[in-house]
Amino acid sequence: MKTKPFDCVAMKRAAAEKIYEQINTMTREEELRFWNADSGVHQKPDDEVHESTGQESVTSSQMPSDTTR
Repeated sequence: MKTKPFDCVAMKRAAAEKIYEQINTMTREEELRFWNADSGVHQKPDDEVHESTGQESVTSSQMPSDTTR
């Protein structure tokens, strides 16, 4: 049987467990602060992303509307 060098599901579960241990005793307000403080850590502003890829930013008003819903 082939062994997997990387198990995505196990990694996701370990990360979820770590987060649970951090937030399980927090109040609702503390938990909201926790998530809001972490929300932008791994994200670049759109302008930086598009500059690095050579693409232009598109706003939602410039996108075609989906009328099939």
